[in-house]
Amino acid sequence: LYIGFVVIPAGLVLFGIAMAGSSAFGRAVTWVTISMGAVGLAGAVLQMINPASPSGIVSYLALIVFGFVAGGKLRRLAK
Repeated sequence: LYIGFVVIPAGLVLFGIAMAGSSAFGRAVTWVTISMGAVGLAGAVLQMINPASPSGIVSYLALIVFGFVAGGKLRRLAK
């Protein structure tokens, strides 16, 4: 479970960095992706430090927000 908490937000950060090289995504979506990944990583670290804390939900919420933000942009780019 902790692997998913750490690897997926780290992947979001890396994907955001890769998006920065493309002008099709725009700066806003790029920075939202990077920031959601960073927030998810912070939530995962806090969850590993104190497993009883509810901060692990931040990692899941980051993925949900990313899905809405980047999914809409990717759908528009695909048309």
